[in-house]
Amino acid sequence: MAKADNRSRRDLLVGGAALAAVAWGWQVWVHRPRPLAFEDIPDLPGWRRVTTGEVTGGGGNATSAVFAGLGGEEPVPPWPANRLCPAVFRDKGDKVIPFAMFTDPFCPYCRVLMPRLIARGVRVTWHEWPLLGPASELASRAGVAAGLQGGYEAFQTRLMARPFRPSPGYIAGLAEEAGLDSAALLTAMDGAEVAERLLETRRIASTLGLIGTPALVIGQTVAMGAIENETIDRIVASEMEQPGPSC
Repeated sequence: MAKADNRSRRDLLVGGAALAAVAWGWQVWVHRPRPLAFEDIPDLPGWRRVTTGEVTGGGGNATSAVFAGLGGEEPVPPWPANRLCPAVFRDKGDKVIPFAMFTDPFCPYCRVLMPRLIARGVRVTWHEWPLLGPASELASRAGVAAGLQGGYEAFQTRLMARPFRPSPGYIAGLAEEAGLDSAALLTAMDGAEVAERLLETRRIASTLGLIGTPALVIGQTVAMGAIENETIDRIVASEMEQPGPSC
């Protein structure tokens, strides 16, 4: 009888171990990373994009609330493809794989993605691309003007930390909090350099085929919409494996 009990206990343990192994394997299968679906960007050799299925076509609708601002802009001439890299990565550092982000001050997910990029310690070229109306335009002008003083991240982090209605007084207060010259910033907002920078961003976005914000450019890969840190890491690793320089 004791031997039978031992066999039964052993069989239960073996069976339980087998079930645990199956369950573990199932969890691994369920949670394994999905392959990144790269596709070439037409007329831009070496450039590609990651499609997530979250965005519909150019008619102006997104299937995800985190992807903001489609359509509604007057067409602009595209940026020349042979001068794309230095325009996209204007502030490129010494990292092998450069980063750039196209953002709107009222884009909900941009508020999430921007501090995550800053926390990574990478140098990012920030492109203000106001798509959500006059308030976005005003706030974007302020962001670009802050960048001319070298204080874009300090200013923009404060701007996007809470809901706001932009006004000259509000912008001046944020500029002072960020250690910037508020009077010079307000003057620059209406200047030619800021206007040219915003137009340049629109032209670059047209060349890359962007349709809204956030849009993250990693090397020569464009990822539009919500993106997790793990996906960013995988794109960086993939860019590192590509032959030839990445911008």
